[in-house]
Amino acid sequence: MRMAGRKKIFRLKSWRKLPRLAFIGARMRAFLDPRDTGALCAYHIALASRGSIPQAYHQKAVELIWIIKGSGVARMGRRSVRLMKGDSLLIHPPTPHGFVAGRSGMTFLAVLSPRVDSQTDYYSCSGHRHAPPRALSDRSLK
Repeated sequence: MRMAGRKKIFRLKSWRKLPRLAFIGARMRAFLDPRDTGALCAYHIALASRGSIPQAYHQKAVELIWIIKGSGVARMGRRSVRLMKGDSLLIHPPTPHGFVAGRSGMTFLAVLSPRVDSQTDYYSCSGHRHAPPRALSDRSLK
């Protein structure tokens, strides 16, 4: 409900209706879009068994990772950090970071502030600019 002259005080989104995206081999869902807020973004990211996300960094954004399922390794520059279900990892800019899922895969929530997507404050450590996430059909995620 929207009242004249007032902002919405909350927004409820259904899991089934969240946009499904693919980015650098990961399956993602975006909890927030630019219409919601520019202050932060939140992604549900699933990596298949031994799947990986190459190292990248942010100039401005702080990133919080929370492991929901599975396990893996975060590559933080030249260091590696083991991650298990329930772990959280706070990454300050401009720390290079990437992820490799374990044998059972890894699912995590990534919250970044200020807002980041593949075209804003996302820099590949390999020097390549990644294509923006693309929408997936329901069939491709089953």
